[in-house]
Amino acid sequence: MTSQAPSASLKPSRLPLLRLLLPQLAISSFVIVVYVRNLDLNHLACRVAFHLAELAILQTLFLIGWGALARTPWGEHSPHAPRLFAFTLTGFLGGVNLLYFTQMLSVWFWASPLTLNILRAIPPQIHSLSIPLGSLPYFALALIALLCLSALALASAKAPALWQHLRLATPNRIRPATLLPCLAVAAVLATWSGHRAAWQTTRISAGLSSDPLLSLFIPSSVAREISPDKIAADLLARRDYPTGLPLNPRTVILITIDALRPDHLPSYGYPRQTTPFLSQLATTGHWQKVDCAYSTSNASRYGLLSILTSRFPKSMHLESFGLPEVLQKQGYRTHAFLSGDHTTFQHLRRSYGDHFDLFHDGNNRPFPINDDRNVVDDIEHLPPSNAQPAFFWLHLMSVHELGARLPESARWKQNESELWNARIWGHKGASQAASDLYDNGILQADLHLERIFTALKAKGYLHDYLAVITADHGQSLGEHGITGHWQNLYEPEVRIPMLFSESAIAPDSPMPFASQIDLAPTILARLGLPLPSSWEGHSLLRSSSTPTTFPEPSPTAFRTYLIATPPGKWRGVVDVRDGIRYKYLFDTHDPNHLHEHLFDLSADPGETRDLLGVAPESLLADLRRLASIHFQLSRGSP
Repeated sequence: MTSQAPSASLKPSRLPLLRLLLPQLAISSFVIVVYVRNLDLNHLACRVAFHLAELAILQTLFLIGWGALARTPWGEHSPHAPRLFAFTLTGFLGGVNLLYFTQMLSVWFWASPLTLNILRAIPPQIHSLSIPLGSLPYFALALIALLCLSALALASAKAPALWQHLRLATPNRIRPATLLPCLAVAAVLATWSGHRAAWQTTRISAGLSSDPLLSLFIPSSVAREISPDKIAADLLARRDYPTGLPLNPRTVILITIDALRPDHLPSYGYPRQTTPFLSQLATTGHWQKVDCAYSTSNASRYGLLSILTSRFPKSMHLESFGLPEVLQKQGYRTHAFLSGDHTTFQHLRRSYGDHFDLFHDGNNRPFPINDDRNVVDDIEHLPPSNAQPAFFWLHLMSVHELGARLPESARWKQNESELWNARIWGHKGASQAASDLYDNGILQADLHLERIFTALKAKGYLHDYLAVITADHGQSLGEHGITGHWQNLYEPEVRIPMLFSESAIAPDSPMPFASQIDLAPTILARLGLPLPSSWEGHSLLRSSSTPTTFPEPSPTAFRTYLIATPPGKWRGVVDVRDGIRYKYLFDTHDPNHLHEHLFDLSADPGETRDLLGVAPESLLADLRRLASIHFQLSRGSP
């Protein structure tokens, strides 16, 4: 192919590059609007303008570079230049749109933007994802490959015309005055819209992290830097916490099962026998449960850190003084054996801190990344127990929709179409299929727990132990037309089990209500250790050895706070008063026009009757006040 010189009858454009730039921006406008609309309603027009300006800058620089090359001897005479330009132009435009689309899906599904580390970690996990999702990952890759090949074929066919268009749009002499007007306009627009939409946040990084391109280079972490007084509280608690205290050196086992909800466990009245091993433990007299326990969020990153640090999400940061560090100070050897990717996904490993003597997640293991057999393998390869007390944190993924499933746990069968409805679409009609698939996951987690406890017992770790079985959050199974854990705070996604098993006879103390932030204080209370001053929870289990510094829990009063998976901005307060459990929910997308809900969970556990218009105004005003104080709303009460 030979390059074609511009026709003598055609003149270069008076607005250089706009003839190529504007069609590209028009193509990108739709995906940008969809991206921004699904992430944040605040300053919608400004955010769209910001992203369009950013793309205008990038595309202008791209076209300036190629325009300069087109006027060189290589551009004049090379037969490969037109096709190379067409391929790179197609790749650039397609890559930008694909980036916006995938970042939108990533935040929508996983509450976190993609980073370069995550992108590098995805290819080795394709096979792992194919275990629960079947051929879907490979089908998606094949579809993307087909679209790319089609785009390249079209670009190849149109290469002479595109090259001619570029040469006509580029002046013979590169002059900033003629080449950069749209770049200057885009820069001004980006500065204005960015100031309005992104930089009017608490921290600049919060605005930058919502940008699809820049977020690739910004590590995402739930444990973020916050106000100095919060950090100072943990620094003081760490400094003042005593070491070498006399304690009962029991093995402590913290088990978190991803997306486990209580009403599918026999211990909470479920008719199906989904947990034969745990049900057997419950008959020994060494067992207790919390009747009504809540996560602090429907997101793993918040739930897990609330368990480890006894903090609500609003106060989490990288210097939190958590349970593993407290136990390490008392001579415990600390272990974290976790199914799933905790290293690259949302940089959770960094948020957990450096207080685990042994840390393994699903990366670089003998089984796929979300396969709980990795955790069992870790336990089976432990050395026998010695005089040093041990703390184990075990995280299982069998119940999660991405958890690897084994044939031995497929007790409740579904056909293939029902499985796809249950896994993906979340239709109400898929609720039974979703329940069957979900119950199989619980049964599998129970089988793994039996193997774990058997191995720990054989190695001497259960001679004197305290175990806690709980979850990071719940899971919707068709309620409210939703399957999964999706940016809302309905009961299925925030109610969790909280079960205690120990070698001693369990204390006879009622536990009607609890939050995740109460777990770490409860463990310290059973070990006879004091509560760090920076923690926000209290102990649930009482004994004669419990230090008097623990506040007595009240069986008639309870309050906790909820935060939804970003980019959802739902917040909530659960408040028990006068024997009634109220839940107040509100959406902070637009502080001037809040969406609010109020439910009486005692009478309406399914959250089907909104009491917003009929509840006493004093009750609603008090719940709004509590929410405003806790979430530090900038515009006052909701």
